Amino acid sequence: MRLSIIRMVIIGLAVSTSLSAVEKKNVSFKNGDIALSGTLYLPKGEGPFPALVFVHGSGPETRKNSSYSAKWLSSIGYAALIYDKRGTGKSQGEENEWNRFSFENLANDVVAAVNFLTGEEKIDSDKIGLHASSQGGWVAPLAASKTNLISFMVIRSASVTSVGDDRIFERSARLKKEGFSDSEIAEASEMQRAEAKTSSEKEDTFSQLFETSKAKAWFPRVYGGNSPFSEFLVGYRKWYATIVDFDPFPLLKSLEIPVFWIFGDPQLDSKGPVEQSINNVDSLKKSGKVYTIVQFDGVGHNIPEKLYERTLYDWLNQVNRYTGFKFRKH
Repeated sequence: MRLSIIRMVIIGLAVSTSLSAVEKKNVSFKNGDIALSGTLYLPKGEGPFPALVFVHGSGPETRKNSSYSAKWLSSIGYAALIYDKRGTGKSQGEENEWNRFSFENLANDVVAAVNFLTGEEKIDSDKIGLHASSQGGWVAPLAASKTNLISFMVIRSASVTSVGDDRIFERSARLKKEGFSDSEIAEASEMQRAEAKTSSEKEDTFSQLFETSKAKAWFPRVYGGNSPFSEFLVGYRKWYATIVDFDPFPLLKSLEIPVFWIFGDPQLDSKGPVEQSINNVDSLKKSGKVYTIVQFDGVGHNIPEKLYERTLYDWLNQVNRYTGFKFRKH
């Protein structure tokens, strides 16, 4: 199938690090009883300005992870709100919540950030979008489904598949890189699928596969411990059952907002199924969604913004009907 995407090859780009002066201020907002702490970057001037809320990737991310990108966006005329993920930095929340997260909680945090921006004098509340990376590609569509205040999204290196499919891909890619055979990888994948469907009964398929597989070479690279009912595994499986079937595709299908999609090289990005994700996004585009898809050969999961900065600048201004600031490199 011919994909309607823009493919780009990295050939070397001149980079300017000069950014225009921007304003910034520390802010806080609440999702229920949880106070979240962040920084709002504002372009110089009276405004009102379009704005983007940054949606975290996986791990214990703080506002520092997105500060450089936020400064750049402010230099081209877009306010940017970055904040410490719940349980990290100065935000409240359980200390290890980033590791055993709830998509609902994370999405509601994003909605709380958007609601906060609507009360800011220099923000154009009709032009608030999301900037999401990796795990954030699951959270952003869920957040957008909860409010009509989000008018566009920028999503980078996301898996447009279920969490279960993404996890199988990531583990399979890691095992392949470590030299395991296709048949060994298939065995590991079978066990992961069984784990996703497991019950609390000790005679389930996962328990049987656990016992018959734990002497195999690939097993310690995927699972730990000597029992499928160790305290750690039971706790993990209870949590994992709450996210394994989460799939952003139905949410995206129901949303009618422009999205700028950014993908790396399928041969180099071992964190998510790039080809499958692009196919899914392209099918939505062909159904009438206002999507722009850019894909870069020669780069993996962590795609530098300098590779698509001009394309993103033009896209942002087009969807927001905004021409306030000149283009500036990172």
